[in-house]
Amino acid sequence: MRIGKFSIVRCSLSIFMKLRWRFGIVAGLFLAIFSLYPQFKLLYNRGSEWNGPAYHPGMNLLYVPQVDWCTTFSAFEQGRYIPGKLYMGGKSDLDPPDKAQGWVTAVDASTGAVRWKYRSPRPMVAGVTATAGNVLFSGELTGDFLVFDARTGDVLYRFNTGGPIGGGVVTYAAGGKQYVAVASGSPSNFWVDRNPGAPTIVVFALAGR
Repeated sequence: MRIGKFSIVRCSLSIFMKLRWRFGIVAGLFLAIFSLYPQFKLLYNRGSEWNGPAYHPGMNLLYVPQVDWCTTFSAFEQGRYIPGKLYMGGKSDLDPPDKAQGWVTAVDASTGAVRWKYRSPRPMVAGVTATAGNVLFSGELTGDFLVFDARTGDVLYRFNTGGPIGGGVVTYAAGGKQYVAVASGSPSNFWVDRNPGAPTIVVFALAGR
């Protein structure tokens, strides 16, 4: 199973590598065709970033974090190619950050059917961690650490860590107690346009464990 910045989840049979199904995470990947229109919008900063999806074998679900952020491309009236320089035939203008959003999508790993979706007010670049206890951990650029019901997508718990979450989430046991750790603060300058927070590892202990 693969996912990348084209917002397409691909599932292949492992023996023959035959494409079994694919699913576009963000609708409207191309709003127009550059060769036909002088200006168009494209979900350029979109799809799955550094942290890929998580798989829950018990429910056969794939959980995919996504970025949904448009860029407007405008063709140059007169093209001028300079050897050795990046040339796209026009200019690009990223939509304001407040127009960006993110998603966590639960996809049936056998059919590609969407089971549930969660919308975040900011792009989702943090990792997702599925557990045998049927809860899903992730975080938002708002700074919120999230615990989902892996079956329904309902948010069971939310805690603001004080900085954007753009890294991974791990769960582990030590001394007979279960913990969850998340990286918070300063994921990168590109994703942080507000308070970056201080780089921090926040650790939660599960009650009664």
